[in-house]
Amino acid sequence: MKNLNSNELIDFAREITTASLSDFKATTDDPIVKKYLETISSITDELEQALANIHSNEITLKTLEADRVRDRALSVFRRLMQTYEMSEENSPEAIAYEALNELWMDKYDPLPFMSLNVETQGIDELVFDLSSSKYSDYVKTLKLEDVLLSIKNANESFKQMVGEHHQTDKLKPNYDARELKKELFETLEQYGAYVNNLSELPDHKDMQRLSKILADTQQRIEKQTQIPLTNSSETNKTQNSKDIA
Repeated sequence: MKNLNSNELIDFAREITTASLSDFKATTDDPIVKKYLETISSITDELEQALANIHSNEITLKTLEADRVRDRALSVFRRLMQTYEMSEENSPEAIAYEALNELWMDKYDPLPFMSLNVETQGIDELVFDLSSSKYSDYVKTLKLEDVLLSIKNANESFKQMVGEHHQTDKLKPNYDARELKKELFETLEQYGAYVNNLSELPDHKDMQRLSKILADTQQRIEKQTQIPLTNSSETNKTQNSKDIA
């Protein structure tokens, strides 16, 4: 079982729980078995949620980083444009700066401080305006074509990321998945040991039947995944005692 990653362990735990519950008598007559199965199911759900939350947080961080990239591109455009503020009066650079600066201040100066969706739409509009016949020559005059392209590319990258991953409004809590995986692994081991120990007693037919169910389930999963669930030193013991751990 130690060879399984977290997602594989989740699948294994669910298979074991389902297989155990197929023996209604063994899993209802023994309160300890019932408690083990409830605990395994609960930890499995927690681990699955923890992995989803971690994944969500990773996506959120990547999304915020993608947003910072386009914010930096906007800042670079603004600063490079401002280098022409003191251009000689009525020069092509001065005329271009005046037109672009007026457009920027009227419509786009707050963009980096807007919500993510509003900024995305705003950048699309900015790129459209600066690429239009009214402003494109001014962009060329101030040699801002490359930085305008970087703004466009950064915004497209951001849109692609958001499109691939639906975002949530809040960061979800960060669980320690490693601890949950360890807890699930140990609980599965303890459950298997409990069933197998009782199955050695002659008057525990239910546990003998349940032990075989667990062993058969483990063997089936091993064949399906091609992942050994026990090491070589435990193989004989597993086959003899029908241990699931």
